[in-house]
Amino acid sequence: MSWKGGYRIKKHSGFTLIELAIVQVTIGLLLSGVLKGQELINRPKVKNMAANFRNVPVYIYGYQDKYKALPRDNSSAVDQVGATVGGNGDGKIDGVWNSVDSSVVSAKFWERIRRTGLTPGSNDITRASATSGFFTTNSDGGRIGVTSQLPIVGLPGAYFMC
Repeated sequence: MSWKGGYRIKKHSGFTLIELAIVQVTIGLLLSGVLKGQELINRPKVKNMAANFRNVPVYIYGYQDKYKALPRDNSSAVDQVGATVGGNGDGKIDGVWNSVDSSVVSAKFWERIRRTGLTPGSNDITRASATSGFFTTNSDGGRIGVTSQLPIVGLPGAYFMC
């Protein structure tokens, strides 16, 4: 404190409202830049995932056009595509969508699709496991599966992609 002309003058230390406003604007700009950057990273992943799910019906319909049956449900698949086992012809892709058991129909779906050349990848289902890379994954590393079993009660449809 100092005295000037008989009055005591206090010196306050701190920030003015203008300085605080400038800091807040700067922080806001930085945060919006970070959020925009995250959006730029996530947008291609979402587009790739959507493309993955659009491709599965293309595989199914392509197989049906050629062999007149669902992949893995085709009872003539051994002769037609060199599959290890023929299907039962019941019009279903049985088994849970994320099965890693190579004897389950939903797992053999990918073998049939690959043997026809509709999608790349190994068609050696004997080495299929959760970590072998046999099963198709999306752009974020999650499994893509197909089944005729209802994953959620009440969904309409003949087969489901998860």
